[in-house]
Amino acid sequence: GGALSWGKNSKIIYFSAIRAENRHFTPLNNDVYSLDITQGTITQLTDRNGPDNNPVVSPDGKSIAYLGFDDKFTNYENAQLYIMDIDGKNSRLVTQELDRSISRIAWDKRGNNVYIQYDDQGKTVLALQSVKNGKKRKFLTDKIGGQSYGRPYTSGEFAASPQGNVIITTSDPQRPADVGLLDDDEVINLTNLNDDALAHKTLARVEEIWYKSSADGKDIQGWIAYPPHFDKNKKYPVF
Repeated sequence: GGALSWGKNSKIIYFSAIRAENRHFTPLNNDVYSLDITQGTITQLTDRNGPDNNPVVSPDGKSIAYLGFDDKFTNYENAQLYIMDIDGKNSRLVTQELDRSISRIAWDKRGNNVYIQYDDQGKTVLALQSVKNGKKRKFLTDKIGGQSYGRPYTSGEFAASPQGNVIITTSDPQRPADVGLLDDDEVINLTNLNDDALAHKTLARVEEIWYKSSADGKDIQGWIAYPPHFDKNKKYPVF
């Protein structure tokens, strides 16, 4: 499951899989393994009740970042960021302060931080997480959007180059996904793939709204789409 990651010497591949004999009865019990391509030997690096996925080797080749959680047989658990030594020892949870489920990770160019992607209140967020201090996390952007026309709020991606450049799939309610470059606190669109279809059209303005539940007083998030050429002095039907 998940992508493969090469070791620094390009002789070992790290991957996640369920290799137990009863694997069909333990669908969440992935572990991280190393494969020596010269010897053909496979070594198990993690072993717990719960998934360990998406191993990514650090730039110096000494550590592995991966996602997982302890399976407590509850309805839902957040996927968290873990760091361990390249041989599987000294595994530690890094994002214990984050109450969100992480979906994608990548090391920064120096290996001191890990880029993490997660969903938060209807948006997909990219942040830079310190591997030494779980409380130290820098928000980068919430402009990540998915590539699907029908579900543009899912399946967003990012990629970090060895030189430190970061690109994302960026979209908003008016546009399907484009490629964007993260430049400090700004996202610069590198493509405008749908100008031929949308540049001459006036689309609905979409606004995030919050209101209180009449049942228990809790906050509820929603969105309102205004008609094109909306005039606040006029009345419109609500659907």
